[in-house]
Amino acid sequence: FKIVHTLNYIFAQESAFGFRLASILIHILNIFIFYLILLKLNFFKYQALIWAIFYGVLPINVSAVVLISARADILAAFFILLSFLSYLNFIERKKTFYFLVPILFYIFAILSKESALPFFLLVIIYSIASGNFKKQVLYYAVVPLAYFFLRASILGRVGTGVPFLRGDGCVAILSSLAAFFKYISKFFIPINLSLSDAFLKYRTFFNFEVISGAALFLGICYYLAVCFKKKNIVLTFALSWLILFYIPISNIIPALHFWAERFFYLPGFGLAVFIGYFTMRGNTLNRIIPVFVAFYVIVNMNYQSYFKNNEVLFKRALAISDFSQEAYTMLGYHYLLDGNYPFSIYYYHLATQSHENYYGFSSMVESYNNLGVLFLRLNQTQEARKWLDMLVKSGKANGAVFCNLEIIKSLDNGDKKYIEEIKE
Repeated sequence: FKIVHTLNYIFAQESAFGFRLASILIHILNIFIFYLILLKLNFFKYQALIWAIFYGVLPINVSAVVLISARADILAAFFILLSFLSYLNFIERKKTFYFLVPILFYIFAILSKESALPFFLLVIIYSIASGNFKKQVLYYAVVPLAYFFLRASILGRVGTGVPFLRGDGCVAILSSLAAFFKYISKFFIPINLSLSDAFLKYRTFFNFEVISGAALFLGICYYLAVCFKKKNIVLTFALSWLILFYIPISNIIPALHFWAERFFYLPGFGLAVFIGYFTMRGNTLNRIIPVFVAFYVIVNMNYQSYFKNNEVLFKRALAISDFSQEAYTMLGYHYLLDGNYPFSIYYYHLATQSHENYYGFSSMVESYNNLGVLFLRLNQTQEARKWLDMLVKSGKANGAVFCNLEIIKSLDNGDKKYIEEIKE
């Protein structure tokens, strides 16, 4: 992931257009590889093309493609798609070299984003369903084992450090079921799309989203078992892909961010194959899908218009959900860079408010430290110290926080040497 960013910087320097163009090119490559996979799954050329384009213009995928920091999602998908296409070539040609290539792409996918890890299970399920199971397939399982070992050896742990099930297992499971329903809903019905949407903590099963999510998830799992038993290769592949790549973003396995539209980029390929399967025999869907494609193009372009700058993007997020701590944090940072300190303080204050009924993604350290910096620039050292001291008491203070506290101490002692540094 970082290597790709580095290469992008070498060619584009600090050009936002250059980085965005690179992400769009990766997305186009993903759609092309997806098209080739559909052909190998016995889709007719027209059907494969229309479903590849369908997936390419889905509005829910906009944030994954347009947002530069979300490149890990499309990059992981790129290597997973390449790995599976290479695996299909291995099945056709049965040469050892063609087996090494998909393994290599699988490793690249995991290094792009850990949500690619379940791919080895997908390969095993597909190989059994298609009657092409070979002992080499088990080597796929060695990759995640080796990765976990190296990760634990280097970082000292496996995982994000977020408490398992986020400290409340029942709420996390219910919320994950609701998330499953919402992801699939936004896949088809692109309403209220938002880069930074606060996600409600569901505390009871008796809720429409939770019940619908549970029914969908259990129904898909049951249908997957039926398709596997009947050796329906395409549907087994599609539903396995959807379920296996949803698990890493379900937050049953702890993640730093509970919900984001861009996370469904990789699982969504499976859902597209599943829907496309029912057009393979030729029916009314073949005639109406182009209409949906045209509609999604319009919605897609409209949604992209909000990504022109952080102010527009995150104010839209707050218009959809005013509990988004991430949006408040990003707006605070935007106005800090812009030199609009009153607005920056206002939004950072909102970012520090607790929204205990929602899952949010914000940095307490960033918000409190930047509030300290803002009040320092306004020469309000007492207020600045208050915010920084709160971080120290919480045990979350870092080097920057202690450095700012030292600056305050020096100013209180009449030392003027840091004044210009504070202004910068």
